[in-house]
Amino acid sequence: MKLSNGSLACILIAAIGAGGTPSFGENSLVISAGSAWATWGIAGGSYDPFQSGLGGEFAVLAVNADGVAQSWIPADYSPLALYTFPTDDPSNSGAFNGLTAFETFCVEGGTNDVNFNPGQAYAYSMSEDILGGSQPDMTLSVGAAWLYEQFATGTLEGYDYSTTNGGRSTAAAELQDAIWFLQGETGDPDNIFSLAAESEFGTTDDTESVLAYGNDFGVEVINPMDGNGAAAQNQLFYDGDPVPDGGETIGLLGAALIALNLLRRRRAVLA
Repeated sequence: MKLSNGSLACILIAAIGAGGTPSFGENSLVISAGSAWATWGIAGGSYDPFQSGLGGEFAVLAVNADGVAQSWIPADYSPLALYTFPTDDPSNSGAFNGLTAFETFCVEGGTNDVNFNPGQAYAYSMSEDILGGSQPDMTLSVGAAWLYEQFATGTLEGYDYSTTNGGRSTAAAELQDAIWFLQGETGDPDNIFSLAAESEFGTTDDTESVLAYGNDFGVEVINPMDGNGAAAQNQLFYDGDPVPDGGETIGLLGAALIALNLLRRRRAVLA
């Protein structure tokens, strides 16, 4: 991750569409971060007490057409994976007071430098690809998707979801390092979450792309872009709608082909 232009944080702010909910496809977003950036001599534009080092947790809010921040609470997220800013929060001069955000992690770090600037508006889309940086053709790995799905649903074993001690920031740092490692970035292959993914998928398959594996566990990548079309830091999002695995997909395809063949035979008889 490459730091730029002073303060840095990660509040992804998506434009609100009709009905008052974030509308994918015609969005803008803003990236901000928590107080941990002060450790790096960077003034944070917002405050997320769970954020650690140069990684997540990062808070994600929505913003309306007038540029006013709004809460963003995706339907499939556990309350454990949300953060509500205090009513006296100093973030962006109090612009986030009392708002609720979902928490996320970035997928690029170490050698895969990507600029993003706090407070700057970005367009964005959703995909399973990781855009920009020194490895522009990357795809979300099955290990990272599996870990984030559990984090978002509040079921990640070994993750300290407590909001009353510093253990959550420690857990956030470990999960971020595991995600970076599973994406081929500099990270930690030996912490609790990296080892959990290795145990689940094997030492080779845990870094396989979700497309090759056939299941993304309901996780997508938020792909922000600046006004020049340059990629900004990519983040994770859980939509609760996993693609089926390869066996299910093949089974559904086979059933469709059988049905089509029977229809053709029936038409031939009727003719």
